[in-house]
Amino acid sequence: MVKYKSGDVFLIPVSSGGFAVCQIVCAFRDRFKRVFSFGVLGVTADDSKVDLLDKEFLCFKNSRGMENIIFTSVENLKKGKWRIVGNIPLNADKTKLKYFRNADALYFDDEFLEMLEHSRYKDFNVLGVAGYELVNSYLEQFFDGAE
Repeated sequence: MVKYKSGDVFLIPVSSGGFAVCQIVCAFRDRFKRVFSFGVLGVTADDSKVDLLDKEFLCFKNSRGMENIIFTSVENLKKGKWRIVGNIPLNADKTKLKYFRNADALYFDDEFLEMLEHSRYKDFNVLGVAGYELVNSYLEQFFDGAE
């Protein structure tokens, strides 16, 4: 089993070829320990040439609109299918992405903070766990028109 933590940079092979270079935001340990959240730093055709540069996460389109964070199962990470290649500590903007909502509850990482008023829902990412097929379809968006 591979150990992982916030800030770890890892590679996801994409079905059309190439790799998404991703960074872990939330590496949950308690109530949500079967999932984690990450953002995409960039894409590469060559997994041996990965720049460990702190960049803004790329945005992708999903059913809620444009997003920059994906929640998914930890299995591929823990089993080493998604290879960790380094770590970049989360900057202040990325640390803010540790705030998310699950239904009407606001969390920071594993910690419950408060119940949200409906008017504040749009201010936070939603813990919506994407299966691997959906993750791949989000990542494919970054390769459309890529060199």
